[in-house]
Amino acid sequence: MLNQKNEVKLCEKFFSVKKNSLFKKNDQFNLQLNFYKYHIIIAFTILLSSSFFIFDFIVAEAQPNSSSTINSTQAETLYKTGSDLYDQQKYEEALQFFDKALAINPSYVSALNSKGLALDHLQRYDEALQSFDKALELNPSSVNALNNKGLALDHLQRYDEALQSFDKALELDPSSVNALNNKGLALDHLQRYDEALQSFDKALELDPSSANTLNNKAIALDHLQRYDEALQFFDKALAINPSYVSALNSKGLALDHLKRYEEALQFFDKALAINPSYVSALNNKGLALDHLQRYDEALQFFDKALAINPSSVNALNNKAFTLDHLQRYDEALQSFDKALAVEPSNTKALEGKDSILSKLKQEG
Repeated sequence: MLNQKNEVKLCEKFFSVKKNSLFKKNDQFNLQLNFYKYHIIIAFTILLSSSFFIFDFIVAEAQPNSSSTINSTQAETLYKTGSDLYDQQKYEEALQFFDKALAINPSYVSALNSKGLALDHLQRYDEALQSFDKALELNPSSVNALNNKGLALDHLQRYDEALQSFDKALELDPSSVNALNNKGLALDHLQRYDEALQSFDKALELDPSSANTLNNKAIALDHLQRYDEALQFFDKALAINPSYVSALNSKGLALDHLKRYEEALQFFDKALAINPSYVSALNNKGLALDHLQRYDEALQFFDKALAINPSSVNALNNKAFTLDHLQRYDEALQSFDKALAVEPSNTKALEGKDSILSKLKQEG
């Protein structure tokens, strides 16, 4: 049996073992706790850093590039200036501003399209086509670019290709008055006058007050020798726009076809009062004077037309016919030869030249 003293020692020993064991366990726990705390802190730090990085990236992406915005604004300002100049018919100056806009933004479709139109007005048709093609590479479904491309092709007398371009525009927008009107013009140039009238009528259903379409329909009617109907549509166009030079000139031509020469002269004079350099009106006035047998005056107007456009086949032919009427055959032959140099297969020039050569042979 243990005595009290031994019991105390035994108890002390027991508790000492327990205490050491507990302290050892506590030390291990503290080490593990510190280990986990260390790794949690590292993980949280990494997570926090990543969050700031992601936030900064999102903010940076959300904010527009200031340099890009400035360039876009500059290009737009230059384009608007060019458009204003274009509206004032200052095509060379407009072209410079469109080029400046495109130097900043080469993919600016509106600027490419407007540049093409300015080039078209300057009769630089091949360059205009290049500009329209660039616009269509960027936006193949641009109705404006397709329509304007067709117009440039028409000016180059590539009428079938022009029709294809107008048809593509109309597939995308069947209600495009411009495309319908221009398609009618191409058909008219191909001497498909009835089809041209159909296209003009569709355009007029959509926009009955289009002076341009009314004028073009009248021209097609004139080509079909429906002169009285043509006059009605010229009058409708002129009621909308009394200063419409093309309609004034074309109405004069229809009156000339009706042998109403004095009236025709009045309309050519009205056209020339607005635009003294209008070659077609100068030529047509010369034609009316020729019909009135005022040959010397006629020659003066053909010469004025040729001073502006030396390659005008119509003016060269008409001058030759007037010289023929004056029996100035050698000069007439020279004028026909000039016309044939421009257009070797021109029927009027070939027939006129043959007629004069026959006369000279008979006289000789």
